[in-house]
Amino acid sequence: YCPTRKITRGEMAAFLRRDLELPDVAEDFFTDDSESVFHADINALAGAGVAFGCTETEYCPNEPLLREELAELFVLAYGFENPDDTDFFVDDDGNRFEAAINAMASNEITLGCNPPENDQYCPQRELNRGEMASFFVRALGL
Repeated sequence: YCPTRKITRGEMAAFLRRDLELPDVAEDFFTDDSESVFHADINALAGAGVAFGCTETEYCPNEPLLREELAELFVLAYGFENPDDTDFFVDDDGNRFEAAINAMASNEITLGCNPPENDQYCPQRELNRGEMASFFVRALGL
């Protein structure tokens, strides 16, 4: 399983697509993924309104997934909310994914990245496969 290996944006698309059971779509949403083994997964997510690129036209399937990006993907995929608008972390102020990060914390999918204080999310840190698995376990209530 390689739990300490960084997960790529393309791999994450495959994991999410399988869980959401999304069908193939005909539209090609990004210009840089046609040679990727995850091409169909990326387009299926984009067609469902879940995927977003690293730029307006590129998905960057081989780039490591950042913790902030995972938060946004999970909020788009599973609809998590932060009904009390609680600001859980000190290191995500002004981050474009701050609302998603707080929604993840509000739903106890993340506690933070600096135990025992857990007042940081480490949004710019690359996500590894083990961390990704623990996020899925909590998100899906497994």
